This record gives sequence, structure tokens and C-alpha cells, in this order.
Amino acid sequence: MVTQKYWVPFAVTEILKRDTNTTSTRPQQTDVERELGTNAYPYRCDDGTEFTAAPNNSLTTISIIPASSMDRIPLVTLKEVPSQSGRRYEANGVVFVGLKEDVTLTLGKTTKACVPIITEGKSVLNFK
Repeated sequence: MVTQKYWVPFAVTEILKRDTNTTSTRPQQTDVERELGTNAYPYRCDDGTEFTAAPNNSLTTISIIPASSMDRIPLVTLKEVPSQSGRRYEANGVVFVGLKEDVTLTLGKTTKACVPIITEGKSVLNFK
């Protein structure tokens, strides 16, 4: 097993330690979403993978937080890069592209199409 380390805010790493036993299909908010509040947006990809996208207030960076230890997504903070279509974020071989409400997440050579998980009373992130 290869271990990858990424810089993330201390609060997020502490939340993930508490949230690693979560294996549900997300009927409720995760600890990460509760802690990050309005800046936490859950997504489900076409292969069933789930993650939370947590942008900073200016949308210049976005943290990708796996929903559980079973998801094959690294915990990583991506920086915005110029894009002709939507908003694009990259770092360490991970690419996140948001266009309107849908996103694609690329890990190495694998690209996943992802859609927001609708939560009652919560808006979705709209990349214009």
C-alpha cells in the first residue's frame, strides 16, 4: 500500500480521523460537511465514488475530501488554473473541473463524471 501525504488544514485532518468509519451512501451530512458548513459540497461520481469539495471563499483553491476510507480519492487541496471552459483546479496529478453544477474529477488517467448530492436545505456549488 502506498501512502500519500497532502497538506490540509488541521481541522480537516482531525475531522477525517473521526469520519473514517463512515461507509454509508450519505443520507446525512458527514462530520466534514458539518464542520465546513456552507463551504462543503458533497458529490457522487458515475462509479459510485463520493467526496466533498470544499472551496475557499474566493474559489482560488478547492479541497477534495474522500467520503470514506473506501473511496480511492486522495485528500488534496487543488489550485485554480486558467481554463477555457468552467473552473479548473489541479495538483499532484488530480484535476477537478466544474462547469455549472456538474464536475469531472481526474485521478491520473481515470476521469469520473460527478454530480452534486442534493441535501435538503443546502444549495449546490455552481461553477459559472
